[in-house]
Parts: sequence; C-alpha cells; structure tokens
Amino acid sequence: DEPGKWPDDLRAVLHQVGALAQQLRAARVKAGALNLYSVERRFVLDVEGNPIEVQGETTDASHQLIEECMLLANRAVAAWLDQRGLPCPYRVHAPPEPERLRQFAALLETYGIQADGVEDRFGLQRILARIDQEPPAARLVLNTLCLRAFTKAVYQIENLGHYALAFSHYCHFTSPIRRYPDLLVHRLVKQA
Repeated sequence: DEPGKWPDDLRAVLHQVGALAQQLRAARVKAGALNLYSVERRFVLDVEGNPIEVQGETTDASHQLIEECMLLANRAVAAWLDQRGLPCPYRVHAPPEPERLRQFAALLETYGIQADGVEDRFGLQRILARIDQEPPAARLVLNTLCLRAFTKAVYQIENLGHYALAFSHYCHFTSPIRRYPDLLVHRLVKQA
C-alpha cells in the first residue's frame, strides 16, 4: 500500500496478527489439519441486479488472518465451555469411514496418483499436497471427491472433535451465518 496511508501503529498490529495467523496455520497443518482446495465464486452484478461476470476469489494472507482468528476463537470458546461442564453444541466432524477412503484411493490410482497412506491423517495430507500440483480443474475435482469420502460436519452435544481441522474442541462462535446452534453458544457464553 501507499506509504503513510495507514497509521504506523495499525500497520504494526496487522503485521503482528498476520504473523501469528501464519503460525497458527502452520500449527494446524503440523497437527494434521486437511486443507482442501476450493474456489469461491463472486458474482458481479449490473445496475439492474443481473449477473454480468463471475470472478474467482483468492485466499490471500488477509483471508487467512481472518480465518485463523475465527478458528482460534471457536476453539477457545468450545474448550472454555467444556471446562465449565456446559452442554455446548459442538461442530463435530467424525473421521472418514475406511471404505470410503479406499474408494477415494482407487479413484486416485485410476487418475495416476499414488494413494498409499490415504487412511492416515498425515498420509492424506501428503496426498492432498500432491493433488495441489495438478491443474486447477483436476485439483477441484479430486478435492471434491476427497471431500465426498468424508462424513459431513454436524452439530451435536457429544464432543467428537473436528477431524478435518484436527481440533479436539470446536464450535461455531464466530459463524458469519447465524444458525440456531451458534446462537445457543452465545447464550451459553453469556450465562457462564
């Protein structure tokens, strides 16, 4: 950005939080978090509200800063409520079923990607890193097939952790879409 456009203290804080966000991201990956490739789309509308262009959104350092801070808040609130014995509506993601992972491995092998270790979290990380080397369309298809091998994340009171994020505690406290379970988390925090 232009020199002097933003106050130095604000720039310093953003740089510190940005560095912390990258450390949090690296720690998640080291713990076994799975980062799937996806492309967010944004529609550009004309003055009458008709779509005139579709643009691909990128995940840059600013997006990662926001994402990591949100994930950290969600983890902290879930762990905090758990420590107090409150029945938090956790956002849980169970590990994938081995048979579905074997089917995904067979598809990878057909495509020409070695699928050894697909049933292991860190093996799956290595496979996803290998998929990242493919052209964008192939990456999108292969990541979608991987995602379909997983169970869906759900809300429930029993904490099973979040497999894809590699978190033992996770809830939706910062969710930009206010679902009822998210509101329950806010009420529990106020109550506690």
